[in-house]
Amino acid sequence: MINTQSSDVPERLGASLARASARIDARAKLTTLALAVSWPTLLLAVALSTYLTPGVNLLPLLGATFLLALLPSVLVTSAAMRLVRQLGDQLCAAAHRVRQDQDFGARVGELGDAELDRSGAAFNGMLARLDVRDRELDKHRRQLEATLAERTEERDHQAGELRAVLDSMEQGVVLLDRAAMPSSERNAVFDRWFGAPEPGQTFGRVVARAASPFGQVFDQQWQQLIDGFLPVELNVAQLPRTLSTENGRHYRLAYRTLGQDPERFERLLVIVSDITESVEHAQHEAEHSQLLGLLEQLSLDRGGFSNFFAETEQLIAHFDVGDLREPTVIMRELHTLKANFALFGLKPLAMLVNEIEDACAASGQPPSEEDRLELSESWLRFANRARPFLAERAPSVSVDRRALERVLNALSEQRPAAEIAALAGRLMSEPVAPKLARMGERARTLALRLGKGPVQIAVEAEGVVAPSHLGWLWRVLPLVVANSVDHGLDEHTERVAHGKPAEGKLRIAAIERSSSLIIEVEDDGRGVDWERVRVRAQKLGLPARTHEELVSALFADNLSSREQADELAGRGVGLAAVEAACQQHGASVSVVSEHGKGTLFRFVVDSANDTGTRPEKARLRTGAA
Repeated sequence: MINTQSSDVPERLGASLARASARIDARAKLTTLALAVSWPTLLLAVALSTYLTPGVNLLPLLGATFLLALLPSVLVTSAAMRLVRQLGDQLCAAAHRVRQDQDFGARVGELGDAELDRSGAAFNGMLARLDVRDRELDKHRRQLEATLAERTEERDHQAGELRAVLDSMEQGVVLLDRAAMPSSERNAVFDRWFGAPEPGQTFGRVVARAASPFGQVFDQQWQQLIDGFLPVELNVAQLPRTLSTENGRHYRLAYRTLGQDPERFERLLVIVSDITESVEHAQHEAEHSQLLGLLEQLSLDRGGFSNFFAETEQLIAHFDVGDLREPTVIMRELHTLKANFALFGLKPLAMLVNEIEDACAASGQPPSEEDRLELSESWLRFANRARPFLAERAPSVSVDRRALERVLNALSEQRPAAEIAALAGRLMSEPVAPKLARMGERARTLALRLGKGPVQIAVEAEGVVAPSHLGWLWRVLPLVVANSVDHGLDEHTERVAHGKPAEGKLRIAAIERSSSLIIEVEDDGRGVDWERVRVRAQKLGLPARTHEELVSALFADNLSSREQADELAGRGVGLAAVEAACQQHGASVSVVSEHGKGTLFRFVVDSANDTGTRPEKARLRTGAA
């Protein structure tokens, strides 16, 4: 322990010096007093000697006597002052050695004066104690330095072990400060994947070197996080979670805030995982599933799928980078593609188109060059796998057994040649029932996914055939079927509350009448909310006074009764695409809807004369609400 008993040494030293100074001062005062008394005495002696012994000069004798009397006092005072000066010099020299050289072994020698020697001894004692204290402090300092070195070595060892652990991880780990700057506390995996950050580079810019779109999105979301308008947890949840690099790698990101205050983070821990294998595995699984779906569709309706394939090839070809068509036309075709991809079980392609629609809705622009290229490449991968199964075969026709029996009966009954020719000609047309049945199954699956429970699907198309040039009709009809399920059919609890059967009903029918083909899609759901259509139409500046104007508005671009868009509806494109197709091919579409009762869509197509494109405007028929 350090000795603390010498705290009174300065006081003792000061008191001793004060006493010596007082003694010298007393001697000086005595000398002064002697001088003061001696001068009048000397003058009086001179006067008396002059008076008593005229002619005799006694002044030298008296002066010498005065000096002899004063000399002892002067000598004593001078000696005392010399001793004090010597003590002061020794004290200053010792203090200089202590201050300059940290030499606490310096000492003051004896001066032969008891009082001053006591002062010097007190100073020497203080230095001795300081010397002991300094040695103890130096010992503690060396112990602390040894402990600190040991702790530092231990910490460096632990840091090295932690670094080794981090570098051995299969994930990239990096810490970001509030300026989104990556710290040195990151592992080698992160640097290997994205490169070491350059000075002043934010995390978004570092990653953008490998995945350019990611950087802009991350920086925008980070700024919202720093602004703090929303809770930290919500802002962190909105940071991008996945990224794909230009070299085909896929990563998933996880974030964790670090800091004492949950409302204000200090640093953000980012953990990056390479999910390339799982993504590629999922893609292979999806492609395999699509291939199985292809085989199933070919077995059910080879002609229908072949027509879909050929028409999709043409639509995809339109999505070149140089596509100069109006944005509304492009968005209609995208929406139609999505519905048909879903109808034929090509879910990955349908999801991709939905993502492109989301991007278009966010930017307010047509599909970007990257989106067009991704859609084209995704379709090409599927098409290359599908073509071997669609290889041309010897011409063949799928014939309905009952239709064939009618031809045979007419021949056996020797009916007129014109009647037999008409019956035989029908054998060359495509049966409609398989196409509508496929849409019915899609509607059933969709209703279950939307939480609307089991739905009774009725397909009425027995014996009905259609010419092969009506492929445009089968391309847009799924949009209406999906609309009936999503917008039309009500949920189980809602139906029961309104006294309806728990299971919804959807009817898809085909009727031949003279030279026309009539297609009807009818549901027993909630019906069209015409008042909501009126409000939306007025916001778009569309006429909305009469019922006919409301029906026209229902088929207008950008009008939807949905508040928010999802993968099925809400973009105001589906029914607009239906009307555009009908206008192009000279067909008519009508809608009859009663609130709480259901909705009926009816298509009337001139199947005998339509050869592909008609310039005249379609007839949009309406029914009473």
